[in-house]
Amino acid sequence: MNDKRFSTQFLKIISIAILFLIGQKSIQAQSNPWKVPESAAKVKNPVSNNAASRRKGKTLFISNCTPCHGKKGKGDGAGSSSLETRPADLTTPWEQKDTDGALYYMISTGHSPMPKFKVTLNDRQRWELVNYIRTLQQKHK
Repeated sequence: MNDKRFSTQFLKIISIAILFLIGQKSIQAQSNPWKVPESAAKVKNPVSNNAASRRKGKTLFISNCTPCHGKKGKGDGAGSSSLETRPADLTTPWEQKDTDGALYYMISTGHSPMPKFKVTLNDRQRWELVNYIRTLQQKHK
Protein backbone atom coordinates (compact mmCIF):
# COMPACT_ATOMS: atom_id res chain seq x y z
CA MET A 1 0.00 0.00 0.00
CA ASN A 2 2.77 2.43 0.94
CA ASP A 3 4.73 1.46 -2.18
CA LYS A 4 1.78 2.35 -4.39
CA ARG A 5 1.30 5.71 -2.63
CA PHE A 6 5.04 6.41 -2.92
CA SER A 7 4.97 5.59 -6.65
CA THR A 8 2.03 7.94 -7.22
CA GLN A 9 3.74 10.78 -5.36
CA PHE A 10 6.99 10.13 -7.17
CA LEU A 11 5.23 10.30 -10.56
CA LYS A 12 3.56 13.59 -9.58
CA ILE A 13 6.91 15.10 -8.59
CA ILE A 14 8.57 13.93 -11.81
CA SER A 15 5.67 15.32 -13.87
CA ILE A 16 5.91 18.70 -12.17
CA ALA A 17 9.69 18.78 -12.70
CA ILE A 18 9.30 17.98 -16.41
CA LEU A 19 6.66 20.70 -16.84
CA PHE A 20 8.94 23.16 -15.04
CA LEU A 21 11.89 22.31 -17.31
CA ILE A 22 9.75 22.63 -20.45
CA GLY A 23 8.52 26.01 -19.23
CA GLN A 24 12.06 27.18 -18.53
CA LYS A 25 13.20 26.19 -22.03
CA SER A 26 10.31 28.13 -23.56
CA ILE A 27 11.11 31.20 -21.46
CA GLN A 28 14.77 30.99 -22.47
CA ALA A 29 13.89 30.85 -26.17
CA GLN A 30 11.55 33.84 -25.87
CA SER A 31 14.03 35.86 -23.84
CA ASN A 32 16.65 35.55 -26.58
CA PRO A 33 15.74 38.57 -28.74
CA TRP A 34 16.77 38.89 -32.35
CA LYS A 35 19.78 41.18 -32.55
CA VAL A 36 20.05 43.06 -35.84
CA PRO A 37 23.32 44.93 -36.38
CA GLU A 38 22.80 48.68 -36.68
CA SER A 39 24.53 48.67 -40.06
CA ALA A 40 21.99 46.11 -41.37
CA ALA A 41 19.04 48.07 -39.96
CA LYS A 42 20.19 51.16 -41.87
CA VAL A 43 20.19 49.44 -45.28
CA LYS A 44 17.60 50.99 -47.60
CA ASN A 45 15.25 48.85 -49.65
CA PRO A 46 16.35 49.11 -53.32
CA VAL A 47 13.11 47.53 -54.59
CA SER A 48 10.20 49.91 -55.17
CA ASN A 49 7.31 49.21 -52.85
CA ASN A 50 4.67 49.00 -55.58
CA ALA A 51 1.81 46.63 -56.45
CA ALA A 52 3.99 44.38 -58.63
CA SER A 53 6.65 44.03 -55.94
CA ARG A 54 4.08 43.30 -53.24
CA ARG A 55 2.32 40.74 -55.49
CA LYS A 56 5.62 38.90 -56.01
CA GLY A 57 6.31 39.16 -52.28
CA LYS A 58 2.91 37.67 -51.50
CA THR A 59 3.60 34.69 -53.78
CA LEU A 60 6.94 34.16 -52.02
CA PHE A 61 5.26 34.56 -48.61
CA ILE A 62 2.64 31.93 -49.42
CA SER A 63 5.21 29.38 -50.53
CA ASN A 64 7.90 30.08 -47.92
CA CYS A 65 6.34 31.67 -44.85
CA THR A 66 2.74 30.49 -44.40
CA PRO A 67 3.67 27.06 -43.00
CA CYS A 68 4.80 28.82 -39.80
CA HIS A 69 3.49 32.40 -39.95
CA GLY A 70 0.07 31.41 -41.37
CA LYS A 71 -1.90 32.82 -44.33
CA LYS A 72 -2.50 36.14 -42.61
CA GLY A 73 0.92 36.34 -40.93
CA LYS A 74 -0.36 35.90 -37.37
CA GLY A 75 2.20 33.24 -36.42
CA ASP A 76 -0.45 30.53 -36.47
CA GLY A 77 0.57 28.40 -39.46
CA ALA A 78 0.11 24.64 -39.45
CA GLY A 79 3.77 24.09 -38.54
CA SER A 80 3.81 26.61 -35.70
CA SER A 81 2.35 24.25 -33.10
CA SER A 82 5.37 21.95 -33.28
CA LEU A 83 7.88 24.77 -32.72
CA GLU A 84 9.38 25.66 -29.34
CA THR A 85 9.32 29.36 -30.19
CA ARG A 86 6.13 30.69 -31.71
CA PRO A 87 6.66 32.45 -35.05
CA ALA A 88 6.27 36.22 -35.00
CA ASP A 89 2.83 37.74 -35.51
CA LEU A 90 3.61 39.92 -38.51
CA THR A 91 0.30 41.80 -38.17
CA THR A 92 1.29 43.57 -34.96
CA PRO A 93 2.45 47.19 -35.08
CA TRP A 94 6.06 47.52 -36.15
CA GLU A 95 8.58 49.00 -33.79
CA GLN A 96 10.67 51.90 -35.03
CA LYS A 97 13.77 49.69 -34.99
CA ASP A 98 12.10 47.28 -37.43
CA THR A 99 13.29 49.03 -40.56
CA ASP A 100 13.16 47.47 -44.01
CA GLY A 101 16.86 46.72 -43.58
CA ALA A 102 16.21 44.96 -40.27
CA LEU A 103 13.42 42.82 -41.78
CA TYR A 104 15.63 41.99 -44.76
CA TYR A 105 18.41 40.94 -42.36
CA MET A 106 16.01 38.73 -40.37
CA ILE A 107 14.66 37.07 -43.51
CA SER A 108 18.19 36.59 -44.86
CA THR A 109 19.92 35.23 -41.77
CA GLY A 110 17.10 33.38 -40.05
CA HIS A 111 16.77 32.81 -36.34
CA SER A 112 16.14 29.33 -35.03
CA PRO A 113 13.79 27.79 -35.96
CA MET A 114 13.38 30.14 -38.95
CA PRO A 115 15.65 29.15 -41.85
CA LYS A 116 18.18 31.40 -43.57
CA PHE A 117 16.36 32.49 -46.70
CA LYS A 118 19.51 33.94 -48.26
CA VAL A 119 20.21 30.32 -49.18
CA THR A 120 16.98 29.83 -51.16
CA LEU A 121 15.86 33.34 -52.19
CA ASN A 122 17.84 35.94 -54.10
CA ASP A 123 18.30 39.54 -52.90
CA ARG A 124 15.37 40.93 -54.90
CA GLN A 125 13.01 38.21 -53.66
CA ARG A 126 13.89 38.92 -50.04
CA TRP A 127 13.23 42.65 -50.56
CA GLU A 128 9.90 41.81 -52.23
CA LEU A 129 9.04 39.78 -49.14
CA VAL A 130 9.81 42.83 -46.99
CA ASN A 131 7.44 44.92 -49.13
CA TYR A 132 4.64 42.36 -48.77
CA ILE A 133 5.18 41.77 -45.05
CA ARG A 134 4.76 45.52 -44.50
CA THR A 135 1.18 45.22 -45.81
CA LEU A 136 0.15 42.59 -43.27
CA GLN A 137 -0.20 45.02 -40.38
CA GLN A 138 -2.35 47.37 -42.47
CA LYS A 139 -4.64 44.56 -43.65
CA HIS A 140 -5.38 43.21 -40.17
CA LYS A 141 -5.93 46.23 -37.94
